[in-house]
Amino acid sequence: MMIRFIYLLTLAVTVMLHSPAQSDLHEFVTSAKETVERGSIEFDKSLLMQGHSLFERALAMEPDNPLLQYHVAYAEYRLMTYLLNREKDRFDPVAHKAVERLERILRRKPEWSEAQALLSAIHGLQIAKSWTRALTLGPKANSLAQQATGNDPENPRAWLMHAAQKLNTPRMFGGSIDEALDAYKKSVELFENRGEYDSLEPSWGYTDALVWLGITYERLDRDEDALAVFEKVLEIEPDYGWVKYNLLPAVEEKLVSN
Repeated sequence: MMIRFIYLLTLAVTVMLHSPAQSDLHEFVTSAKETVERGSIEFDKSLLMQGHSLFERALAMEPDNPLLQYHVAYAEYRLMTYLLNREKDRFDPVAHKAVERLERILRRKPEWSEAQALLSAIHGLQIAKSWTRALTLGPKANSLAQQATGNDPENPRAWLMHAAQKLNTPRMFGGSIDEALDAYKKSVELFENRGEYDSLEPSWGYTDALVWLGITYERLDRDEDALAVFEKVLEIEPDYGWVKYNLLPAVEEKLVSN
């Protein structure tokens, strides 16, 4: 708790002392990425909000930059995940902003795989919030994920969202857990073999791909494989509470009982 407090205090002081005009854009975005990532791993609303604020300050430097607009929507996506579980009454306004932001980006860049994948993910959260939206948003999310992999087959986040669609769509509508498994494997492979990338480019999703690969293995009763993946996640992110306190113990219990 004390470490997190010191981190937040240091970050807040840094933001107050450096206006956008004085700051290097790449450093601002890197700091925002790290903050949102920590907030997501630790499921910490204060960090997610701080990261969102940092991305908005970066966007103020270049308001027409679609990459920076994307990053703000990404922070909203992570915040939506938190709100879906903790503060559902605040979910819809954030979702509305994120969807509008990404739709504006796609009007300018209609074949941008990153924006398509992220919008697919956000529609997935909207469906999780209210299953009555599945009939309208389900086909949109699926189409966006397919377009994302088609427009950039080397984009690991596109395969991550393609896998999510296959995993969460009923079989009668095209879902397939086996296809989901293959797509999660593809996403992980692309993440692990990626080269250098510009700090302004999207870089999130590796731990997500690993976690959902493990979940898919567990649903297929491949518990040894699931255990190995969850242990790998904790090697990368030891404080990943969902894996540490829920997913991993559940698989370990299954293995003992079997």
